[in-house]
Amino acid sequence: MKTIVDKLTPNNVIELVLTNMKKLPSTMPTQFNATYTPIGSGPIEGILQHLARLMAVQMVAAGVGPGVVEMNRRRQEEMSIRNQMDTAEAEDNTSPQQISSVLSRQSSVVTVVKSEVPDDDDGHSNDSADAKKLMEEMHETPDAYKATDKAFRLLDITEPIPRDDRGNAILSIVNEIISNDGNVLSASGEYLYHKCLIRFAVKIGLDSLRERIMKYILEDIGKRTELAFRWIYEEYAVARQMTRDSTDHNLDELVRYDECLTKFIRGFIDHPEYREGTVNNLYMEVPVVTEGAVDLLTYYCAARSVHGAMRLIQKLVSSRPNADRFIVPALEMTLNQRKDIQTQAVQTCVKVYETVPELREPIRDFAVVSMKLLNNVVQPPAWFFAEKYGRGGKAATYAWTEEYQKLCTTLFSGLLSEDPSLLPTLGEIYNEHPSDVKKTIFKVIEQPIKSVGMNAPEVLHFVKSPPKGSESLVLRIIHLLTETHPATPELIASIRTLYSDRIPDVRFLIPILNGLPKEDIFAALPKLIKLNPVLVQEVFHRLLGTGKHKQDSTQRKPSVTPAEVLIELHKIDLGKVDAKTLIKATGLCLEEKELYNYETMVFVLKNLVEIDPLPFLLMRTVLQTMQMHNRLLPFIMNILQRLVEKQVWNLPLLWEGFVKCCEKTVPSSFPVILLLPAERLLTVLDSHPALKTALQKHVQELGLRQRAFMSQKVLNVVLTGKIDLPQGSTVAEENPVDVVGVIAPLVSQNGSRVPLVIKLEEEHEAPAPIRSVMEEDSNEPSSRLTESTDDSNSMVIKQEDSDSEEEDVKPEISV
Repeated sequence: MKTIVDKLTPNNVIELVLTNMKKLPSTMPTQFNATYTPIGSGPIEGILQHLARLMAVQMVAAGVGPGVVEMNRRRQEEMSIRNQMDTAEAEDNTSPQQISSVLSRQSSVVTVVKSEVPDDDDGHSNDSADAKKLMEEMHETPDAYKATDKAFRLLDITEPIPRDDRGNAILSIVNEIISNDGNVLSASGEYLYHKCLIRFAVKIGLDSLRERIMKYILEDIGKRTELAFRWIYEEYAVARQMTRDSTDHNLDELVRYDECLTKFIRGFIDHPEYREGTVNNLYMEVPVVTEGAVDLLTYYCAARSVHGAMRLIQKLVSSRPNADRFIVPALEMTLNQRKDIQTQAVQTCVKVYETVPELREPIRDFAVVSMKLLNNVVQPPAWFFAEKYGRGGKAATYAWTEEYQKLCTTLFSGLLSEDPSLLPTLGEIYNEHPSDVKKTIFKVIEQPIKSVGMNAPEVLHFVKSPPKGSESLVLRIIHLLTETHPATPELIASIRTLYSDRIPDVRFLIPILNGLPKEDIFAALPKLIKLNPVLVQEVFHRLLGTGKHKQDSTQRKPSVTPAEVLIELHKIDLGKVDAKTLIKATGLCLEEKELYNYETMVFVLKNLVEIDPLPFLLMRTVLQTMQMHNRLLPFIMNILQRLVEKQVWNLPLLWEGFVKCCEKTVPSSFPVILLLPAERLLTVLDSHPALKTALQKHVQELGLRQRAFMSQKVLNVVLTGKIDLPQGSTVAEENPVDVVGVIAPLVSQNGSRVPLVIKLEEEHEAPAPIRSVMEEDSNEPSSRLTESTDDSNSMVIKQEDSDSEEEDVKPEISV
């Protein structure tokens, strides 16, 4: 790397950029965009060091440059040192006496030689040739010693330093180097300085020494991050070299590398000057992310930054190999007790599920396993309460709660919003869950189902053919889809197929009522109103377009009108539905006063009175209408008169309501009461004394001429309470004279009194209405109460109202 730093001059950098510019692609590669980390501002030496290190890593990986030679040289050096240390340890017990014996032996030989050589008078040898030969023989090694002769080594004559003393000495040296770090000025000096510290940390291997150097780096991570990276890379290189060179290496070669990496990661996370980019670079640029480093992602999320940890996981998944290892912490955190961690983990897993296809299967499998945890009704498994999930304590002290149930279903519901094809899997799992878990599932799938929508093919297929036992889930999904929007034709077709072919449950038709033909709605109505009150109310909200389905009527024209619904309810046979259920159903309709205004009720009553046989709820509806709309009182009188013509006294269910209605509408109902046959009138007056008294007073106030045109039997019943006529009396019905008499005026809506005109006709004449003299001079619209017949005569009652407010009400029924 030093060679690269020295060559990174401005001219070389410019030439390098210009030379390789044409090799760049037109668009930035995704891999580069995901892994590129901009070089921040700082001293030029630091930037050069960082750039040189990145280039050195790439060049070494490509097998070019001086770095390859340097790595080979280091390996040879380390092998030589290791061999020497192994030899020294094997010969620690060798005695140094061999060396001393050899030396003493050589010295004795020299002494002997010197004594054997004769000297002349001047101190020199007499025979130089003999002396030279003798010296050569002296330097020759005797054959006895050739086998034991070897080179001199310092280790042979010295003792090794004890490990503790050696460690203390090296630690002192390291402390001295660290204390003088400010004296390093040049880039080359800093490189050697870092290299020395790293070699001490990696080669010596003393725990105290490693801790001292690591503490020094963590004291200022802003300036010494590069030193941490060099240490990590050195540990990795040594570990890989040991793997290649050792034949009996049984321990994991990355133990020390993992220990170094995890300590730096935790130190950077816990540092007061924490920087997210520094932690990200540590994970992204190291040679191997160990399992210990992966486990620290959970600690990173809980102790420092949830968002930072999740962003880092996404980078690791998209940029580093073996991406399935990095998604595991995020999956586990989807079950975390902390809401912020759990929410962010679910969002991260869903995003990865969407963007990284190869991780879809492990994410989906984990979501399914989490859902199946709820099959254990007693309590969650023991691992569910591990510390990494944010729940301390023993599993025996906990049981399933709604909160725990939601934790186990949230990931699956999140995936469901992105992948509707998981619906069949949800249906299969749902069938195995107890009832309380099913309620939780109903709550958590609300948002995913609404986001998917009713047009998704997976949804339509699931509705048409759901797994066995998931019918209630399908019903819930249909209601969620149609809660705010009317059902599409495709969804309606799928539901109708399900209803007709597999599950004839009328509840499936509720969400699509407004999309069904009128005949199908009316055919299902008896079953619909027999459901529980909540569903019945939902039925009428959808049919009438009220409540939360008020917008449905604007988005799609309803199949039936409110009036048709009420009329159809009256037509339902009592053999299919009990009276109490029908009364509640009609009551729910009439609660919507805006829909059932006076015009709608006129239409409804006119149709109900013509049904044969008369609906048993007719009089109840008449009474409710009278309470809702007082202005319809004249029209109500017409309805009562029409009931007299239909001999309502023969229908016990309606007769009581008829009498009650007459009693509530006095004095307006007196003309109608007087149309009853004498026998029925006597029964009514006997059972209702108050009505009898009021009617007697009314008749007594009439003039003699008006009484003359009344039935003598009826008049006798009213006045005397008897049907039998006194002897010698004349029956008024036999009077052939056509006389018009005003019996009594009716009170109109605006309070004015309008006369009632009565005409007596012969029995053989057809009943026909007559017009009064007052009507001839009036152009105001009128309403007629229709005709009613007595035993012998037909009496036509007509009310003329001069109030212009009644112009829009024309309740005229012809007989």
